[in-house]
Amino acid sequence: MRKAGLSSRDSDCGELLKQLTQYDFGWAGLNIASNTEHLEIALPNKVIEYVACGLPVLAFPHNAIRHFIEKGGVGLVGKNVHDLAEQLAYLDPSELKSNVEKCTQSVIIEDKIGQLIDLYQLLIDQRA
Repeated sequence: MRKAGLSSRDSDCGELLKQLTQYDFGWAGLNIASNTEHLEIALPNKVIEYVACGLPVLAFPHNAIRHFIEKGGVGLVGKNVHDLAEQLAYLDPSELKSNVEKCTQSVIIEDKIGQLIDLYQLLIDQRA
């Protein structure tokens, strides 16, 4: 049942968000109406943070987000909420969880601190 004043799309998104509370997923279905050009090239921090926390990501097919999710197998990308719901219905959660666990170490800073220190040292040495 739709709430007064909400479009069908708003109602569908609201229903999806309610359904997501039953699962452990991060939601990155971002607003394409006002951010289309930016979203085609940007990889929002929230996507990386979800994976760093061990959460697979659900998203719409923005180029950078889609590439990250599909390359690592760390979530689902759908053209709309109905497509995502259908994919969730046939999902093998164990494979997805395994992929997220593998990717987690590559996106957290703790794994990169040595490289960062080396970079800073190189920059300091070049200035000296």
